[in-house]
Amino acid sequence: MKNLKYVYKFILVVPLLFMVGCIGTDDYSDVVSNQYSQQSTVFIETDDASEITRTVPGNVAQPIEVGVNNAPSSDITVSFSVTKDGGDAVEGVDYMISDATILASEVVGSSEVTFMSSGIYVVTVRSASDGSRIAVDNKAIFNVPPAVTVSISWGDAFYDYDLYLIAGNQDINGEVLANTFDTIAFETFEVYPPEGFSSVFIDDWWDDNAGTDVILIVEVDGNIEIYDVVMDQDKFVLVIETSYDADGNPEYDITPL
Repeated sequence: MKNLKYVYKFILVVPLLFMVGCIGTDDYSDVVSNQYSQQSTVFIETDDASEITRTVPGNVAQPIEVGVNNAPSSDITVSFSVTKDGGDAVEGVDYMISDATILASEVVGSSEVTFMSSGIYVVTVRSASDGSRIAVDNKAIFNVPPAVTVSISWGDAFYDYDLYLIAGNQDINGEVLANTFDTIAFETFEVYPPEGFSSVFIDDWWDDNAGTDVILIVEVDGNIEIYDVVMDQDKFVLVIETSYDADGNPEYDITPL
């Protein structure tokens, strides 16, 4: 049976490289140099002057570090702005983020951001509770690829089928990455498959082996494929091979069994 290959490329609405900037600077060292030592600043921490946009899965908390160029005498609360694909992102729908705290006498604080839908996200410092701090316009940029949604449905809820994603190529002893335990005639999960192989398994909870017709649906970024499955035994039904291109975007090679 022909494999289905999904390759996702994002047209970045923001540059792939992001810079640490402050009033025309392009290097973190400039922020803390003598040139700017008379200004109290707050900024997102980065390892160097520029970094490639990070590709991260959705629904997994990602660390955000913030810094100041001189230690405060009292705690500072830092809030963030988040955009998605060049426009406004909606907190609670597209992402969740909490304020960061930089403790008195410290120069670094941290928070976490979780992205709930695919897209290109840009996180910047909005403000600090110490109003004298200048918010540096540097950015943390995240590429969140589409998830894979797998669903099954069948006609008679008397039968009970559960859906699993298991690490490995049809390895019944592999790590369970996702699963469902509903008691209706529909099961679904949304996952970010790990690099390498993972497999979709359907378990007949009652072990009826009744030969029930089950509809299997796979959706990736709005593309939907439908398969017919006959549940005459517990079985693997799909193998997903996940790899990443040079830009960090996932490629899903999906093989029905």
